[in-house]
Amino acid sequence: MPPPLVFAFAFAGGMLLDQAVRLPVAPSALADAARVVGWLVIGAAGMMIASAAILFVVRRTTIVPHRHASALIVVGPYRFTRNPMYVGLTALCVGAALVANTAWPLLLLLAPLWLLHAKTIPFEERTMEQAFGDDYRAYCRRVRRWL
Repeated sequence: MPPPLVFAFAFAGGMLLDQAVRLPVAPSALADAARVVGWLVIGAAGMMIASAAILFVVRRTTIVPHRHASALIVVGPYRFTRNPMYVGLTALCVGAALVANTAWPLLLLLAPLWLLHAKTIPFEERTMEQAFGDDYRAYCRRVRRWL
């Protein structure tokens, strides 16, 4: 299943749980402030995801995790994290939870994060190492997996 769908299902599940049992992130007095912060986080997440995706188009390599990349991208957000799209998706969920003022999506966010950490990213890293060898290993020594 594509990682964005895993995040979407976790977020949707959190919103459904919130309909059954309300679990706010912020008390009523701080809900407006949480909403503003949430929108700022969503904006930053969108910029990170878009800039990373644009680099894939510019470099003419695949964005699909199970396909073989034809280029090693180490510029833009890839200077700070090896997985800017996953960081962006995580931030997007956090921001949306703040806007909705519900903690359930934050709790369910642990599932996609575990799946990425345990399954998806190790697979992608093996594929990248096979494709780019020492260049990829050097990149991994310079740049963290997350942040």
